[in-house]
Amino acid sequence: MFDRLLVPMDGTSTAAKALDAADRLARRWGSKVQVITLLHEVDDAVHLDERVREQVARLNHGQDIEIRPLSYSVAEDIAASFDEIQNTLVVMNTDARGRMAALTGNISEDVMRHIRRPMVLLGPDVELPADWPNGPMLSCTDGSDFAESISALAIQWCNSLDLEPMLVTVVDLSKVPAGMSLAGESNSVARLAGAMGRTSDRPINYDVLHGDDPAKAIVDYANHHTTAMIAMATHGRSGLQRAVFGSVTMAVVRGAHCPVLVNRPPVDTHR
Repeated sequence: MFDRLLVPMDGTSTAAKALDAADRLARRWGSKVQVITLLHEVDDAVHLDERVREQVARLNHGQDIEIRPLSYSVAEDIAASFDEIQNTLVVMNTDARGRMAALTGNISEDVMRHIRRPMVLLGPDVELPADWPNGPMLSCTDGSDFAESISALAIQWCNSLDLEPMLVTVVDLSKVPAGMSLAGESNSVARLAGAMGRTSDRPINYDVLHGDDPAKAIVDYANHHTTAMIAMATHGRSGLQRAVFGSVTMAVVRGAHCPVLVNRPPVDTHR
């Protein structure tokens, strides 16, 4: 699916999780992995180079490592490297610390604002099973066109990685207008599941979750079902405002035990 997987690293063990995930995806797709480390001071290059090369060497096969001095900002430099090769996927950890100015959730969101393309984010609680990626991919929607934009991408990933597609939405019962039937929620998700099924190699299962905290509901469901990945748009909204995916997405990344595929489409459908 991708020619190159770009992994920003700062030599820490947490950042190495993203390298492991990228390596496994690259093996499935026959892609190239490129590691980029961005330095505030060129003098740090020797020590950081050694740490990152040791981490890459543990994967047992060679990958490209590029050491660059920081030109503008972490997000802008990652975006610039992204643009150098078409069909690139960024895979990054969101809790790394070090000379790269910390790849926190804010940096991840900055990168998304610059490249507006799919990214794979790994939060602090991610632990990849030996057979990863394997199992369900949870595609999340709140009923808006923007949130549902992730569904086609999720099916592409499920087909290419042989994952089980699963569609969920979260309903806060306290915000459902009196007299409104919850059957409408199930019907809406069922219709989307049907549309997804037309391009899926596997049947689409779906579920309606209840709770006043969408991120917690999604994380609890995903962790309970040993989900391989979660797929989410980053700024979905609905008429009932059941979820504001910009903040919900990053909360899911922080709490999930699996990587999260996030996507901010080139054009926002809701402002």
